[in-house]
Amino acid sequence: MKSSATNRLEQPPTYNLAGHLLVASPDWQHEHYGRSVCLVVHHSSQRAIGVVLNRHLPMSAGEFWHKLTGDKSVRTAAINFGGPQAGPVVAVHDRRELAEFTSAEGVYFAAQIQNLKQLAASPTDEGQVKIIVGQADWGSGELDRQFAEGKWLPLPVSSGLVFADDSEMWSRAMHRVGDLVVATMSGARVRPADVLTN
Repeated sequence: MKSSATNRLEQPPTYNLAGHLLVASPDWQHEHYGRSVCLVVHHSSQRAIGVVLNRHLPMSAGEFWHKLTGDKSVRTAAINFGGPQAGPVVAVHDRRELAEFTSAEGVYFAAQIQNLKQLAASPTDEGQVKIIVGQADWGSGELDRQFAEGKWLPLPVSSGLVFADDSEMWSRAMHRVGDLVVATMSGARVRPADVLTN
């Protein structure tokens, strides 16, 4: 079903969404992406890849990690559904020393087994981590079409939003999108992203 929304945050024809958050438009009813917040990690004319950040899976970290590695020494990290396509298990986290890929300051990725194990076993007071299973995968031009139809609304990445509680992330992201739309239309200065953590 085609969304009636239009994308009011105009992008030039050569835009690249890699390293951005995409917030599902309020009127987009989609099985996997409705009311979701997705972090895009790759975007080209042939393919786009991202991970959904606010879909908690009904499985404990201990249960998941034991099935994956046989190891039971894990913390209570959230296990999230990253999208309907198979992909590597990754951790989105805030520990620079275990970063294999950086999306923004304070938002890092890890996929190597030794880093995943260390993140999963670390105490909760040592930082934020979400274990992501699955990924969003768009074929040639598919994400561009969805974006042009207004199904996705773009946001810069902020750690305060990436690590927000799953139940609050979409509504907080939509609030931020609203701030950007108003600022774009009025020429007002946009509030810093860190306000999301207040």
